[in-house]
Amino acid sequence: MVASINSELKEGWIPAGQPITVAGLELTGGLLYCSSRSAPEEILDEPSKIDMSLDVFEGEVDQRIGLMGYGPNYSAASPQARKAYLTWLFDGRSSPDTHISNVLLFYAGLERRVLVDLKLSGGTCSEVESIRNEVSRLRDVYFANEIFYTVSTLFLAYIDAECTGIRGYLRAPPNVRKRTRETLIHLRVALGHAAADEVALHPDWALSWVLGDSGFDIPKILATDLSLFSNIFREIFLSELGDGLYLESPRSTLEFVYRPASRSLFNTPFFCNSVGSVEAAGQSVAKRILQRLIDLCAERVAISRSKTSRYFGERKSDEPGVRGEKLQINSTVRPFAGGLTKKSTNGPLVSKIGGRSIIGHKPVLQPPKRERSYASPNKLKLDYSKIAVIQSETSAVAELLADTFKSHSVEDVHITQEMPSKDDPSRCCILGLDSELSDFLRLLLKQKLWSREELNGAATEFQLMLDGALERINEAALEIASSPLIEGEDPLEINYDILERLSL
Repeated sequence: MVASINSELKEGWIPAGQPITVAGLELTGGLLYCSSRSAPEEILDEPSKIDMSLDVFEGEVDQRIGLMGYGPNYSAASPQARKAYLTWLFDGRSSPDTHISNVLLFYAGLERRVLVDLKLSGGTCSEVESIRNEVSRLRDVYFANEIFYTVSTLFLAYIDAECTGIRGYLRAPPNVRKRTRETLIHLRVALGHAAADEVALHPDWALSWVLGDSGFDIPKILATDLSLFSNIFREIFLSELGDGLYLESPRSTLEFVYRPASRSLFNTPFFCNSVGSVEAAGQSVAKRILQRLIDLCAERVAISRSKTSRYFGERKSDEPGVRGEKLQINSTVRPFAGGLTKKSTNGPLVSKIGGRSIIGHKPVLQPPKRERSYASPNKLKLDYSKIAVIQSETSAVAELLADTFKSHSVEDVHITQEMPSKDDPSRCCILGLDSELSDFLRLLLKQKLWSREELNGAATEFQLMLDGALERINEAALEIASSPLIEGEDPLEINYDILERLSL
């Protein structure tokens, strides 16, 4: 049964946009529970409900002080703590300096409304959507807090999978802040919808997948400037995969459990099992394609930097009068907008990268104009100091490129949605994995069962991210034996039945 709303006392659930006044503060945002001492029975235990009969401190209170702790309850809080919470609501629920307990208290009410009230009453999609949008907004504001980022991300995944009826890929991609298990689950809900509906991913969704999945390797040269990487990735994606990237049909179901942060619901698990799973092991083709796009982005940035470094090297050796002048770079990046790109004012550049034609964008370097005097051919002399500078900078660029691609090789082939041949000479070590992963796999094969804690420690010693390493090993096993080698979550089990087919 849904908590009723008394139009005079405004008891029960306050919808979005409906104002109420508490302790002289007009709260205009709604999306909260409000009551007197005679509150409806179904919300008596709701920690977030604002009891209008309780005292509120009249003076100013510093929101940054945690007056309620991490298990907040409005009724049990002090008058000062209630004032801090109401002030945060009054200020629009956006103050970046507020203590996270205020955010968690409000969030508890949103959980209850979706997981209890609307599930029992079959609430409207529009109301669930308004709550979902508020959770997403709060997560973007308070993403720095690990507790809130974790619970809110998984809550969004649960809402998208079970509550709204809207296919995840029809939404704007999430703003990926961290690579966590919860982030990947949230992404996989939308990816599962796209795979089931046979809808191609557009560049922004592919980019979110790349940023949120630890199975993708993003070189340092790109990770230091994600804005630049994002623009180049979209551009190359459109050039190579204009219509989008299609995923393989789901082979299983994505299953996860959401445990609410609210103490009143903490012991009530909510299960999700209604979305097709797009586990990385079943998307090896798509992941290989996206990894190649990442490598092309890294190569383009490295080439651009080497040209810029050479240009500045030449400038250093010019006459002192021009060293202080600024270099003017006229360049625009073509953003993705509904599948279309804006035409560059400088025109496209067809450049050869890895033996392939890539339509790119050429920065126009325009140094300040100046007059130069040239020596007579008869008086031409070699400037050995200038030659030494150029040789030194050439060596520096070579070291930069070597460091950038020491763990990445951009294949000299056009991107197609095909698996590489099993006879490919680049497939070395075990199952064609690199030396680090091969050594890690040798360790895994020494016993049948592993706890996740044990493997986390082992992966750290090999300087690997555990989930990404397991996904790559399973990709290789699926390619050869059509079965994953590693199964389960905790413990993880080695599938010894396929070792013979893998020649291990």
